[in-house]
Amino acid sequence: MRTQSDVAHAQRTVVLTAHPLQRVGAFALAELVDLDHPDQVVPEKLDEATRVMTEHLLGTADVDSSKDPGGFWLGTSYLFWPNSPMNPTNRKKQSPQERRDRITQWRAFPDQAGWPGVPCSLCGRAACGYYGKVDVPLGASTAYRNTTPPDHAGLALCFACVSSFHALPYGCQIGGGRAAVLHSWDEDFLQRFVSVQVTRTRQQAVIQAEAATRPAYWREVTALRQLRNHPRRLTAGVELIVFSNSNKEQVLDEHALEQPLAEWLRSTVRDPLRRDGFRYLGRAHRTKNVPGSAMLARLAFRSPQRVFTRVGYFLRTILAESAAVPGEAPHLVPLSFSYAIEVLHVNENDVTKEKLG
Repeated sequence: MRTQSDVAHAQRTVVLTAHPLQRVGAFALAELVDLDHPDQVVPEKLDEATRVMTEHLLGTADVDSSKDPGGFWLGTSYLFWPNSPMNPTNRKKQSPQERRDRITQWRAFPDQAGWPGVPCSLCGRAACGYYGKVDVPLGASTAYRNTTPPDHAGLALCFACVSSFHALPYGCQIGGGRAAVLHSWDEDFLQRFVSVQVTRTRQQAVIQAEAATRPAYWREVTALRQLRNHPRRLTAGVELIVFSNSNKEQVLDEHALEQPLAEWLRSTVRDPLRRDGFRYLGRAHRTKNVPGSAMLARLAFRSPQRVFTRVGYFLRTILAESAAVPGEAPHLVPLSFSYAIEVLHVNENDVTKEKLG
């Protein structure tokens, strides 16, 4: 028979679930306390992580506006936790101490007497409460109505799972009114990405400077850079999730790189022959208004078949304009054939015939 101590221990022990955003948040929790994996986040470590997060939020109690120094987490709260105890509509009428009290109460471990007596919707352990948009970025567009069903109190979650959602912003690229995150079922990649992003987000919170204008497709470019810097073979695909949970608009955009494409893009850094060709691949995607690297990143995530056709168009164009074989061709042709075989799954014999023809 499980004791109350056992139940409380499970509530504060992090596990990975099938929810991509919970998984990112779980890795962010681990990173906040210098651990490599969520499996290592035992109760005392979760308590430490929640203290760190709460202290960051308490730092906004004396801030009047998200644009003021120290206002980063207040601004983030409107994107992730609208109408939460740290940003109510009457916030300007509250004293700093009242703000601190409400934030502390919001993030405190719930009294077991008030638990709903149902399992956590994500991990199956006892839930400590029902949660909705205030705590969990549902990431649904207005077409799906970002609410809970009638007569239902919300999503049943344990404390470890809801704390993972609270940690999610640390693992996100935040800017332009959106949060962007990379998710993969390859835990090694996910851990490395989140580790880097947590550091960047914490630096962003201190510096609190957002670029006035951002380059084209900057989220895709950053994601592609992270992917290509990964040192190990990818065992799963990579998904770019861009979302907003603000009251002004609920947005969810998902763009997935299947494993063959993700690994092909990663391999272009390490294979000398492909590395040279990749520079020309970017050139092949350049347009009048968009740098080649940005257009390549966009097509890789949104329309990967067009990467191949774009190279074909580029080669045909420069061949028509030149009396000799241009320098790009010896690098781009074998690279494009490898893309056709490994990513688009074109029969290798057909590619060989094309080469011979």
